Amino acid sequence: MNGTGSKALVTSSSVSPGVGPQLLRNALFNSSSWCVIVLVNLAAIPLFIRYLGVEGYGIYLLLTGLFGYFGLLDFGLSDSVVKYVAHHQELGDHESVAESVNAALFVQVIGGVVGVSVLCAFNPQIIRALHVSPALAPVASMALYVSAAGFFCKMLLNTYNAALKGLQRFDLLAKTTAGYSFATAIAAVLVLIAGGRLLEVIMVTVLMTVTNLVTVLFLVSRSMARYRVALRVRPERFRALFGFGAYTFIMRIAGALNTYILQVVIAVILGAGAVPYFAVPLRVTSGMEAGLSSLVTVIFPFVSKLKARESMESLQRLYSNASRYVVALSTPPFLFIIIFSHPILRIWLGPRFAENGWLVLSFLATSSLLATWTMVPVNTAFGTGDIKVVAAFSSVVAGLNLLFSVLFTTKLGVTGTAAAVLVTQAQAPVFIWYVTRRVVRVSPRKYFGGVFAFHIPPALGFCLLSLGILWTAEVRGGHDALPPLALGTALIALYYCFLLKFRFVSLNEVGRSA
Repeated sequence: MNGTGSKALVTSSSVSPGVGPQLLRNALFNSSSWCVIVLVNLAAIPLFIRYLGVEGYGIYLLLTGLFGYFGLLDFGLSDSVVKYVAHHQELGDHESVAESVNAALFVQVIGGVVGVSVLCAFNPQIIRALHVSPALAPVASMALYVSAAGFFCKMLLNTYNAALKGLQRFDLLAKTTAGYSFATAIAAVLVLIAGGRLLEVIMVTVLMTVTNLVTVLFLVSRSMARYRVALRVRPERFRALFGFGAYTFIMRIAGALNTYILQVVIAVILGAGAVPYFAVPLRVTSGMEAGLSSLVTVIFPFVSKLKARESMESLQRLYSNASRYVVALSTPPFLFIIIFSHPILRIWLGPRFAENGWLVLSFLATSSLLATWTMVPVNTAFGTGDIKVVAAFSSVVAGLNLLFSVLFTTKLGVTGTAAAVLVTQAQAPVFIWYVTRRVVRVSPRKYFGGVFAFHIPPALGFCLLSLGILWTAEVRGGHDALPPLALGTALIALYYCFLLKFRFVSLNEVGRSA
């Protein structure tokens, strides 16, 4: 369950003057930043695998993943910074704005020191646990030390990125995030072409993280009145931040268990060389989720406003209409990836990778489709203050995912890991039902009928035609993957045309939900 939403589902007529355009700008900046990051990273994957090898790239993914997932040590305070910076900025309380940022920064510094100490102290044990081959073990060990420095900088960067969100400076955040992601990928590729290997690529990645941190600190100082870095903060500020951050921390742990920790499980059980066969498909599906998420997140503050006004009827209308558009937008491309996973990987990364990863991609795409359908319910629960509901479901999913992943990976390899993700994501309809009935107070039968039922005929038609295309290609030899992919892409367009033709969705209605 990933929380997200879409400005395209909210109009300026639904909100106060000035808020609508701001929501639109935020959504556009979020989605454009996502687009740049995903496209650059996906384009760089074949080059990384070519120069580093499958195992080397797997080690790179594991080490750079530490930048993000050891960030759990912030205890969810980054999300608290977004909330309280926005709150106090609206009230003109600049002192409290600065204190909120500095309180989170204080915790990040402590968490960063702890994280670096753990990574350095247990360096040999970590490398052995990941089953790195003897030939790469010395380089991987040095790269882990370098990654520790990058991890510390990433911890601090999280706080300042959150401050920009709270200040509603999504324009600055999008530009810096996309810009440095692009620069990091290009610099890493150039280093590889010049003869560098794993250690040099990690060093470049860390250097770009440091530069990103300095840039964002400068932007926050310019955007925030009278801000100065200080580690002396009143205790009540910590209590406020931790009070909100506790539940988001639970969700972050669940997110880490569902992504990075699964890669660690694969490395421990099967070796680092098996990680890319899971991590690359995961990047594809999680990238698509992130794209939809960058649109859907704007529902969160809008629902909060409706809740404050006790406008339950408007909230229910927004919830149903937003869900309808998200499901309509997400279903065709995910069905395409689920069915055409083998030719996609074949033409992108070659026959060998396709043979080992196509079923993984298909399972993960199915799981991501279910997760996408929960985005509107998740953001609605956040906006109404029912964050405990999301945290509870996330915890159950994470626990089951960890249990099943160990069992399935041991028995079925990387395909088993992906199957575990899919099995645990099967609770999505239960979560949607709960939020629909208990939080939004809409009849689940009416909701599922209005949001999902219309998709049964076109989805069945899409699947049957797609399987027919693949069968025909196989009969004719199956060596050229381009024609099936071209025809599959055409089916996506036909699916959308069907939805528009029968007015299940309407371009004229986009933006008129509430």
